[in-house]
Amino acid sequence: MIILLINTGRSSVNVALYSYDSLERIFDVGIKQLSNQATTLRFGANSISVMAPDHASALSKIFDTLFSRSFDPNEIFAVGHRVPRINEFVERTALLSDEIEAHIESTASAGSAEISNCLKNIRVAKRNLPSCPHVVFFVPPSETDLDYEEMIEEVNLLVGSMHENGLVNSRPSTIPVAVSARHVHLSQETLQTLYGENYMLTPEHELSQLGQFAARETVTIIGPRNQFEQVRIIGPTRANNQIEISRSDEYYLGVHGHLRASGDTANTNGVKLAGPSGCVTLTNGVICALRHIHMHPDDAKRFAMNDGDLVDVVVGDGRRQLTFNSVLIRVNKAYTLEMHIDTDEANAAGLNEHDIAILKSTLSSARITAICKPI
Repeated sequence: MIILLINTGRSSVNVALYSYDSLERIFDVGIKQLSNQATTLRFGANSISVMAPDHASALSKIFDTLFSRSFDPNEIFAVGHRVPRINEFVERTALLSDEIEAHIESTASAGSAEISNCLKNIRVAKRNLPSCPHVVFFVPPSETDLDYEEMIEEVNLLVGSMHENGLVNSRPSTIPVAVSARHVHLSQETLQTLYGENYMLTPEHELSQLGQFAARETVTIIGPRNQFEQVRIIGPTRANNQIEISRSDEYYLGVHGHLRASGDTANTNGVKLAGPSGCVTLTNGVICALRHIHMHPDDAKRFAMNDGDLVDVVVGDGRRQLTFNSVLIRVNKAYTLEMHIDTDEANAAGLNEHDIAILKSTLSSARITAICKPI
């Protein structure tokens, strides 16, 4: 297990890693001088050139460097943060909570740029390491050099008993990835046209998202060039039809699918569907779904995310690892934590276990690296 200590300075960001068992310092990683130009990121005895114009991007680069070198985020015992102390509202050392974070935010909004930078890095760290406890060390603004040994002792006092008593969230920092092959969502009216009057879908098996299921029934998607047979229907029925295909599917069918979030089918292209009892020509509904992450509100809080956020996500490992940009965060009480990508994206990242299933868990996981901007 590892204790990770973050020191956000006026123009630098440094991270020290300690062994929880031996309390020995393992190595340091940091950026001494933030710059709009290329600057140096130190990693133990090594260094690389990076762009780090601000504190949050610097810490994000540090986490990217750690994780790209097979550093396991689930080995983190706790994270410590240095924050300048403005008043006596809290003790010198405190376990990060909503109340403590709100206090830091209020002091940052009062005009302290240094505290604002510390707060941003606390949130960067929470996104990268959402499952482990975070400890805040409030120090006089003049104390820029941390007493790491004192911080280690405080972490052990605050967090050690929590681990021993099973009070620390043990869920991993990574996000399960599932791959969505071509499928359709139908209105009840369209279903009846294809399968007969008063027809009801037959659940084949439940999906990971609450209330959704892969139906036994399938349809044929008929495009200008080619057609796909036995395309699975996802239940239950919806108010509007939605045909989800990948870019490769588009080329094969000869129809363009607009890049959209699920449910946003206005002003999209249509396609012909065939079933055992009839055919229907849709005037819209064909989309190439935005890659997205489903989160329960508890997960969103843990990852410091909001509905509609766009994030960068690392998927896969080894030589086929990819960073997917602008991944949509979707938060709902009915959701289970899971990232959804299509077959083209899964193939590009070299993920396994995605064959012909509509939505099948892979052996891989994803990690949020940066937050972009709300839609």
